[in-house]
Amino acid sequence: MSQPSATRKLDTSPEGVYRALLRCLKRTKGFGIVFVQCSPAEGNELIGRVQEDLSEKKIAVLELTGSIDNLYDIVANRGDRNDLNILFIQGLEKSLELYIKPGYGGDGDYYNLDTVPPILSHLNQRREIFRDRLSNICSVFILPTFAIKYIIRRAPDFFDWGSGVFQFSTSIYSSIRKDLEKQLLEKLQSHMQEQALYKKERSFDEKDEASSFYLDESESWIKRGNVLLEVNRCEEAIQRYELAIRLKPDSCKAWNFRGLALLQLGRYEESIASFEKALEIKPDYQDAKTNRDTAFKELN
Repeated sequence: MSQPSATRKLDTSPEGVYRALLRCLKRTKGFGIVFVQCSPAEGNELIGRVQEDLSEKKIAVLELTGSIDNLYDIVANRGDRNDLNILFIQGLEKSLELYIKPGYGGDGDYYNLDTVPPILSHLNQRREIFRDRLSNICSVFILPTFAIKYIIRRAPDFFDWGSGVFQFSTSIYSSIRKDLEKQLLEKLQSHMQEQALYKKERSFDEKDEASSFYLDESESWIKRGNVLLEVNRCEEAIQRYELAIRLKPDSCKAWNFRGLALLQLGRYEESIASFEKALEIKPDYQDAKTNRDTAFKELN
């Protein structure tokens, strides 16, 4: 005899959550709202799997590359809108980031600012139009944790029409740390000579002497910082990255690694500023985008 549903244990593994999401999308006929909490990389993988497993449905992806105030018009103006069954929407968090004000404190006050992002007011006020005029589309929002919390608090009417949150438990921060550790460990052997140099090099006034280095020394300082970061000597690593930045102010790589060191120290607001600087130099720098999202999550 099977267990009663009330006592059946939920499978919260990534695969279990994926199967539950797949069942939800199979059952949904026409209008629907679904929220998926995961990283951008996990979102891309998830979309590919759903497209394979639900090949009988017409599936499309809407990737938002910047802040927006009106989602309905973007969807309604799609040429394929009448044929779609499922529309994955990525990047809505970009419309929220400008309204997050660091320094307000904990989980309550952080989302209770006087200013509501226009996109959330839009979703709250236009949800009936989504249902009535886009009645054939199930919208699947792929979002990081902070964005889902923001919607719950500031667009509760829209959120209440959703089928819940399918939360993939993989930690973005852990994933970044593992990738970084793997890369640094692979390079550690080739940097042993430089690491020995740190122990032997004389102390000097960095401010006065940094200007005497050539610009191509910037990459060397980044490598030295990476060796220190790998052994968790974050403050010393930051000094190396800042030397690299002095020599080459437009080094998006140096700004990104500086942000990672600050993130590891728990200095989240400073790390966000560093990642933003890297993106100002190179707007399509995916590592900096992902790391910035992690910093926002940790700040929450």
